[in-house]
Amino acid sequence: FGNNAVPANRLDRVGRNLIGLYPAPNRSGIVSNYGTTPTQPVGGNNFDVKIDRNFSSRDQAFFRFSRHNTAQDIPGSLPLPAVGNTAASISRYPLHQFVASYTRTLSANKVNEFRAGVTRLNIEARHQNWGRDVSEERGIPGVNVKGDPRASGLTRVNLAGFEGLGDSGGRPAIIVSENYQWNDAFTWVRGSHTLKFGGEVGRRRYNLFQDSNLHGALNYGPI
Repeated sequence: FGNNAVPANRLDRVGRNLIGLYPAPNRSGIVSNYGTTPTQPVGGNNFDVKIDRNFSSRDQAFFRFSRHNTAQDIPGSLPLPAVGNTAASISRYPLHQFVASYTRTLSANKVNEFRAGVTRLNIEARHQNWGRDVSEERGIPGVNVKGDPRASGLTRVNLAGFEGLGDSGGRPAIIVSENYQWNDAFTWVRGSHTLKFGGEVGRRRYNLFQDSNLHGALNYGPI
């Protein structure tokens, strides 16, 4: 070909669309010639509410509710929608917890305490192109599903010698963990001895939605 260049009309349309995602160099040289330092915001809001109540000289209780919410945006090594590195994600970590305790003084040497609690952690790590059907935009069919943001994004394109394109196959990741706990402790002071009896019942639920290659992958060797 003239000037040692393949004519544009001989190049595959999808290939041209993908190559067009790479930004122009901002450093000298023909390798490692693009660099960026994007912001990586981390936000959160946490609070605890506790109520102590003395019903009588023998009966005490407390109730506590805690909410912790952390948000983290890990940008890619390339501008959107190219993304670049597979660690890029938009993550949310909301945590809710409720605890209740009731203490009953049965006598001068006998005390019983009952506690119950529940904790719910909902981790949601989304890919950077969440909600945008980039594969469809670039001409790669059969990847994005209209109306389903989990299937949105850009197919992972790995080209030897170049920074990869596309969203991580491990995103989105939705993890819901719930822990339920009940325990009771009875304390009996008898002379110089202190006896303690008790038991605990717990229930744990763990739900996970994650795929290793949800958006598909295209792998190419050296050019």
